[in-house]
Amino acid sequence: MQRRSSEEWLATIGEGVREHRLLQRVTQAELADSANVSVNALQNLEHGRGAALITLIKVIRALDLEDWLDGLSLPDAGFNPLDAIDRGNRKRRRAR
Repeated sequence: MQRRSSEEWLATIGEGVREHRLLQRVTQAELADSANVSVNALQNLEHGRGAALITLIKVIRALDLEDWLDGLSLPDAGFNPLDAIDRGNRKRRRAR
């Protein structure tokens, strides 16, 4: 499977946002208002011209698609580098 470029991801996500907006029979102005973003920001998102992450989150929430956002969470890395630092600060005890 070929990896998508960042520009392809922007276009794909934007198309998905537009499709969901149209399925819900909402105009760009109505969605922008309910998401508390500008119409221009929504248009940029829908057309894959780049958008701030906060714009995407607000629009997804306004479309009631928060489950999609939940699916974006990264898996647990299983290792926290701060744990290694904590271990290094402990006083060493002499073995008996």
